[in-house]
Amino acid sequence: MDNITHSLTGILLARAGLDRFTPHAAWILFLAANAPDADVVSAFGGSLNYLHYHRHLTHSLVALPLLPLVCVLAVRLVSRQPVNWAGAYMIALIGVASHLVLDLTNVYGVRLLLPFSERALFNGAPDANRTRRFDAIAINIPLDAGLFEPTPVTVK
Repeated sequence: MDNITHSLTGILLARAGLDRFTPHAAWILFLAANAPDADVVSAFGGSLNYLHYHRHLTHSLVALPLLPLVCVLAVRLVSRQPVNWAGAYMIALIGVASHLVLDLTNVYGVRLLLPFSERALFNGAPDANRTRRFDAIAINIPLDAGLFEPTPVTVK
């Protein structure tokens, strides 16, 4: 996914209620939802280096507990205001996890099991159907849970 999608996801998670767990939750979630893409610095080593290290360890389960801590610490240092560390860490963990889940839906997949396995994991469907299947799930779960009431359409 692109970083606009990840950024909006972080902000929407804050607006969805996660902002009540700590001050500066929107900034924490914004950073956390983009944190796995910090591997973009590998581009300074050249194109081949970037291709090798993009979606590498920062997109793995090994980095999942570490990246939220970096995000919370960064917001704490910049804001110079106290945060609820437990709440901030948990929402940052959700933000980083949202990045990994969204990246599972793209064509490249994610190597979640690095450094133990180089195998890329996908959403489970072939290329063209993968996005359609994810969209169908993402739309039907809120409808099935009764979160949204579809408006009936009347044809005259």
